[in-house]
Amino acid sequence: MKIIIPVSEHDEPQKNSFINVLSFLGNQGDHQLLVVARPKDKTYASDLFNKIKLLFPENNNLYIFDDNGPEGWPLGPNFYWKKTIDYLIQTNNKDPWFWMELDCLPLKRNWCDLLEEEYKKTRKPFVGCIEDSTIITSKGILLKVGEHLAGTAIYPANIDRWCSNWKYVDTVSKAFDVLCSWEITKKSFHTNLILHNFRTNNYKIKDKIIICSDDQYFKSKKSFANPITAEAVILHGCQDDSLAKIILNNDLEQALVNKEDLPSKEHSPTRECFEIYCSGSHVILEKEELLSHINSKKHEVSEIYIEGALGPVEGPPWKLEPLGIHNDQEYYYTVILDNRIFVSGIIRLKKTLIITPEVV
Repeated sequence: MKIIIPVSEHDEPQKNSFINVLSFLGNQGDHQLLVVARPKDKTYASDLFNKIKLLFPENNNLYIFDDNGPEGWPLGPNFYWKKTIDYLIQTNNKDPWFWMELDCLPLKRNWCDLLEEEYKKTRKPFVGCIEDSTIITSKGILLKVGEHLAGTAIYPANIDRWCSNWKYVDTVSKAFDVLCSWEITKKSFHTNLILHNFRTNNYKIKDKIIICSDDQYFKSKKSFANPITAEAVILHGCQDDSLAKIILNNDLEQALVNKEDLPSKEHSPTRECFEIYCSGSHVILEKEELLSHINSKKHEVSEIYIEGALGPVEGPPWKLEPLGIHNDQEYYYTVILDNRIFVSGIIRLKKTLIITPEVV
């Protein structure tokens, strides 16, 4: 398998931790290394390449793009990803590749072998973390609008066979993983070997569990601060050196939890839509009734948001009103469980003479 590492000067906070952890975990046998960078970052990329190339003794290369391209998020990362794919096609690449940004840290010595074994076992062209695609409304409500394969993932040797949008990602101000989601996600396998802790820091061991915090400067209603599981091979998203210190001190193994003890991707609540019938001017929706429509029994309810056409609805309980005598009304809800699991859906308030609520 080919490990591709995009490097720029913006990765300075993660550079030393990345190099130290890779060196600590040792030689990766016959797996291949490809470091890529823009011309203005050649010196910076060369330094990193020279410090880790012997960990991939069979095949290691440094490729510098022919132009600097745009900077900033998301066009900067999009440019890197597209130029790398162009290069792989030009060089007739035959191997699957893992896109490994510098905020990724391996957690096991044979991390390359484990990723390759997972990729072969799944028989899917794309393997990584399938995440919710969300938007925040003008009222500050977070809504799920789809799913995407997070960019830190394993890709097929010839991505052009499976996806066409990659050719345009450097011209659209939307993250490449979201832009390509309609083609890639349905052909992807969600793996527990990659832990998507996007923009997290302050990793520490507490009660024999490695916990972390969300970056306080990253404005998001969704938390990515997940404990590290025993199954995880790669952690993506650490912004400081706290996790590297745990790994380098050989303290990692004593503080891993089993995934069975955490809400898993497969058993997390999913989007649910339901109907409530209204025979009068409004309906009062109790918290217990809303939760009865989602799989929340094993989780602690952190927050609930409900929004209608006229804005947020105060509650619980919530007073839901039709738009008119004959018009139905849709309300959008988001339930946050365990401070990190987001469940969203639609409540359809239907004007009717039926008094008894009915779930369909």
